[in-house]
Amino acid sequence: QDLRPNFTDPKTVEAIQWYIDLSKTHGVMPPLRLYYKRNDPGFEDKSFEIVQSGRAGMWLDTGYGIFSREGPRPISALSEPAFPGQERTFEVGVAPLPVGNNGLRSGDFYARGVHIAAGTEHPEACWEWLKFLTTDTSIVYGDYPARISVAKGEAYRAQSTPERLEVYDAYEEVLARPGAPGDDPYVLYGGQMDPYWFFKALDETVEKGADLAIGLEEAQRLTAAYLECVAGGEKPATCATQVDPTYQGFNVEETSPFPRG
Repeated sequence: QDLRPNFTDPKTVEAIQWYIDLSKTHGVMPPLRLYYKRNDPGFEDKSFEIVQSGRAGMWLDTGYGIFSREGPRPISALSEPAFPGQERTFEVGVAPLPVGNNGLRSGDFYARGVHIAAGTEHPEACWEWLKFLTTDTSIVYGDYPARISVAKGEAYRAQSTPERLEVYDAYEEVLARPGAPGDDPYVLYGGQMDPYWFFKALDETVEKGADLAIGLEEAQRLTAAYLECVAGGEKPATCATQVDPTYQGFNVEETSPFPRG
């Protein structure tokens, strides 16, 4: 797979600038704060307060416990008052993202499940247990059943909210198509890629008013040099400081650009 950066594509620059302008120019999005240095403070997520106070017109998120500080909660509970004494004057709902002409790809999904160990002494019993689990709607935990018959069955639909069923119905036709390899949504954070210079360009545009196109051009140059160095057999930590002596990212000792801990 070709992981070479394409930060300088005019469409890329235009899209990122549009996103930054939502906050910097139009004031319709909370202030942007990018955490990409190893000495950056911890990330402060205020999405729950923003949504529950009615200040968000749209928020992209995933998971069965979205906007819940206590943990998983049903979508129907999102429209209930979140704070003591608060009167709900608006409705919070969930809607499916549009599906383009190319349909859905494997990278658009997050799947979880169980498997049967190859060395088990009881494969038949394991198979019967798995068949039972795939029909038990009480353990779906806000996700969608893998089996179409279960997802369209009365038991699952009786326990789901209208919004969740709307999402499934909207994707039903494309989900029925044969699967195809897709782009990994985490490819930017893979073992070979380091997003440090990309986020640095964005951060300097937001915080210092730097020219985004120039920053992304520098980010592409350094990221490409880093990838070539890693492809040559050097350790990621060595390559990061070799291409950029001022590097302050997470590739110091580990091979992953994620922070430790």
